[in-house]
Amino acid sequence: MEYVDLSNITGIEQIKKTLFLREQYYIDNIDPSLNICKRAGSPLGIKHNIMFSINLSKARRGKTIKSVVNVNNKPKITTIETKLKISLRCQGISVKVFDKSKNLVNQFPTMTSVARHFGVSNRTINRILNTGISYDDFIYKFEVKDNRVWVYDFSNNFIKILDNAKNAVI
Repeated sequence: MEYVDLSNITGIEQIKKTLFLREQYYIDNIDPSLNICKRAGSPLGIKHNIMFSINLSKARRGKTIKSVVNVNNKPKITTIETKLKISLRCQGISVKVFDKSKNLVNQFPTMTSVARHFGVSNRTINRILNTGISYDDFIYKFEVKDNRVWVYDFSNNFIKILDNAKNAVI
């Protein structure tokens, strides 16, 4: 085995580059069976099985990803009109969570409350809704709430039923 002298190399980036070159050399020449990555320092091209995804999901549960600190610290002011527009955009989906034996575990009014309860992101619950694939031992049943609007005149006479509040906004 060839020994690489790192004492005459200055700078962390140069040391890393030298180590990656040596690692790639050994991957190319020895073709080790334990290292399934074909590029040094990169997992590119590796296909993981479903158990890897499940274990990764369970390991990340309840942890938040720290993002870059927002420089603009102005308070966010949401007007009533903006809140109305946001609520019109929302479908209103309630969620029932069952265990594997189909026993009701809990019922939630929104997908956000489900995400908070299980310590996952809203996007994860949305993926379960769209794909039907759950990475934990629960069964999720999604129910779209009745968003119809009944229109009455000033004399409380029924006029018609609209599909949703978007159609009612003038």
